[in-house]
Amino acid sequence: MFIVKILRWLRGYVVFCVSDGFSERFLNLCSNAGVMLWNTRMRGEMLFSNVRAGEYRHLREYAKKSGVKMRVKERHGMPFLIKRYRARSGLAFGFVFLLAFVYVMSSMVWIVEIEGNSKVPDSQIYSVLSQLGVRQGALKGGLDIQEIQRRALSGIPELSWLSVNIDGCLACIEVREQTAAPEVTDLTTPSNVVASRDGQIIKLEVLEGKAAQKNGSAVVKGDLLINGITEDKDGTPRLHRARGNVVALTSHEAVCEIPFITESEILSSEKTRYSLIGFSLKLPLGISGDDMHWYSHTSYACTGETVLPLGIERERFAVYSPGEITLSENQAQLLAVEEFFHIQRRELAGTEVTASQLSLEFGSDSCKISGKYMCEEKIGEERRIIIE
Repeated sequence: MFIVKILRWLRGYVVFCVSDGFSERFLNLCSNAGVMLWNTRMRGEMLFSNVRAGEYRHLREYAKKSGVKMRVKERHGMPFLIKRYRARSGLAFGFVFLLAFVYVMSSMVWIVEIEGNSKVPDSQIYSVLSQLGVRQGALKGGLDIQEIQRRALSGIPELSWLSVNIDGCLACIEVREQTAAPEVTDLTTPSNVVASRDGQIIKLEVLEGKAAQKNGSAVVKGDLLINGITEDKDGTPRLHRARGNVVALTSHEAVCEIPFITESEILSSEKTRYSLIGFSLKLPLGISGDDMHWYSHTSYACTGETVLPLGIERERFAVYSPGEITLSENQAQLLAVEEFFHIQRRELAGTEVTASQLSLEFGSDSCKISGKYMCEEKIGEERRIIIE
């Protein structure tokens, strides 16, 4: 029934009324002529009915024969709608454009989500899939899912399984990562354990081989700690892969010096440009700067936790020229502290600090921060025994 209503609306129909004369004869004449009338009803002394717009003019002959008067009450359907707005062609064009736009947008991938990965970064997976066609703005009908899955797995050896699922405008990528094979420990190659730096041994634990030092011994870098050559009871030498844990008390230093006058690049000019981002397309709203340093920041539209592929990119272009900067004592101290902690972090990585001494000095032309540390750390380093 719904389909019938849609077809009648597309072809157009009119609601008319009949008065005076013989309405029964009018209905019989219409029926004999094969004219389709529907929704026929009486309201008082008037007969109301519906008929296709194209057949209404044929009813005048039957009305004349039956002595009735006809009058159109309502007009419905697309032909009348088009006639009403035919002088406004822009509306029709806009309506058609809207339908085409909705159709094209619904045929594209808007969002790409990646699930199941912990070690392989999203950027690596998306980069491979983007080259194979699965990206924001891709037409769903042109994607060969089976071929994409096969080629993506061969392009990312860290994955053991990959599935591409298209649901509406969402492309959900489910992956499973390879299980790393257990590391095989080489127990056959003979080696010694030597000191990797100077220190005083506070713990010596031998797992394989023979201890060459004892707790409390002072060693320098390269000294033998665990010997991989042992002797049997009969004096026969035997080679081993020496293994063990050697913890020593070591000393470290960290120094950072910042001059008050330093050469640097000084900002001389800058400009900002905005661009509209839609899927993989970018529409600049200005001219970029030549021979300039630049950085960009993109803000995307969101619906809840879902990020849409539509946004605005802000790019800042800057020109720098060489020059000198004079720092105050406070500014130099702040820079020195920041740089010092970076140096300290690198120098003390893998150690446990037991004591420290820090000093801050201001000279005539610089600010200097120094640090001395006593640490506990593992100093055992395996070194292969070369047999000639």
